[in-house]
Amino acid sequence: MRGRFHNGSDKWLHINQLLRDDRIAILALQETHLNKEQTDRINNMFQDTLHVIASADPDNYVSKGVALVINKRLLGVRDIDHFELCPGRALLISVPWHLQERINVLNIYAPNDPSCNAALWERIHDDIANLPQPDVILGNFNFIEDPLDRLPAHCDSPSTIDNWQSLKSHLSLADGWQVTFPGSPGYTFAQSVGQGGHQSRINCIYVQEDMLHFCKDWEIGPAPLHTDHQLISVRLSKQSMPFIGKGRWTLNPTLLRDTQVKNSLIKEAIKLRTSLDHCETMRTNQINPQTIFQAFKDNAVAILRNRAKKVIPMARLRIERLKEDQCQILNDTTIPDDARLLLSSELREKINTLRKTLHDSTRDCTHLKIRIESESPTSGLWAKSGKEKKARDAITELQTLDSPPDAPRYVNRSCDMAELARNYYENLQQKDLHPPDTRQDAINNVLSFVSVNLPEEEKEKLDQLISLEEIT
Repeated sequence: MRGRFHNGSDKWLHINQLLRDDRIAILALQETHLNKEQTDRINNMFQDTLHVIASADPDNYVSKGVALVINKRLLGVRDIDHFELCPGRALLISVPWHLQERINVLNIYAPNDPSCNAALWERIHDDIANLPQPDVILGNFNFIEDPLDRLPAHCDSPSTIDNWQSLKSHLSLADGWQVTFPGSPGYTFAQSVGQGGHQSRINCIYVQEDMLHFCKDWEIGPAPLHTDHQLISVRLSKQSMPFIGKGRWTLNPTLLRDTQVKNSLIKEAIKLRTSLDHCETMRTNQINPQTIFQAFKDNAVAILRNRAKKVIPMARLRIERLKEDQCQILNDTTIPDDARLLLSSELREKINTLRKTLHDSTRDCTHLKIRIESESPTSGLWAKSGKEKKARDAITELQTLDSPPDAPRYVNRSCDMAELARNYYENLQQKDLHPPDTRQDAINNVLSFVSVNLPEEEKEKLDQLISLEEIT
């Protein structure tokens, strides 16, 4: 992170946006330079969205420093335990996760000096025995296990590697990126072109071996902050957690300003109007206003979805292409190391610039929205500003309707649970209803007890069809 400020800009404002936009639940930061007073000030500033737990060197907090940031939009912050294994270097937190389970995350900022680096792993190995065992260890390790994780390739201190591998074996940890993408460089740190462009994978995420199967979406990408390190991310899950799908499709509001979309929807609306006029004289079970309008909605959704796939922001598309070019260069061993360093460094700087541009664009749009809506008493933004934002608890499972009481069966996929709930409430509409052959007799029986009758003129009004003017 290299401190809190860059050119007078507070990086924590961008961190808050990063966690919101990318839906990051726990963010590990190194080189934070935070003392307790500054940490409290940040927690007060973002009391509705973030919770920061930091560790600093008591002798010199403006160097070193690690912090773990909890996104309150996704996780609760009650009952969080934290342990300083090495002030400013190693911070362990234990966070409530799913049901009664917890997840333990250890954030590391290892020293550059090889002897101090080796001593840190030895110290953690000795101190971790009486603490919650980490499920995840991540951070800036400042060494590499494999010489190929550096460009140009070279080995690091044997004592550092031995001490780390002893700790890794003791905790049954695995390098998730290396297991998922064997042979892929995945460099996370790079010097500028002027500095020589040397690259390495010194930032890592290690997870428990039995959790590795439930770790998805490994990614190394540019961070929207002023830093020379990449952002590494992974989606953690467990077998006991429910399967949650992508959710329902929603319209991207930017498509409503697209000329091609407007023209296509106008054509569909004209067809809709013509079909509705036609069915006034020829109405059937297959052709009626309900089925015609349903077809119109299906066609409109298809138009919007197909257009959304093509209207990709040019910056995002260019970032993906630059990443592909960079990966090809780094994997091409026929290119000399000096040329690979130069070419990949230039591409990395372009990617970082584009990522920062996207981040700033989103930030400007948010500022504009707040500027427009914050003063309006009818605005949803204004109404929400004074409310506490709590993390939502997901429904983990539902019991099936036909399961016996002594051996209940459950479903834990979001689509299955939604279908189960829909069927339950639909069946409620049919509960205690008479069969079709006896329904009319039951209605007549109830009406026989009604002693009040409508006047004839009221009956005549009810017999008349509702006019279009009455509806509008």
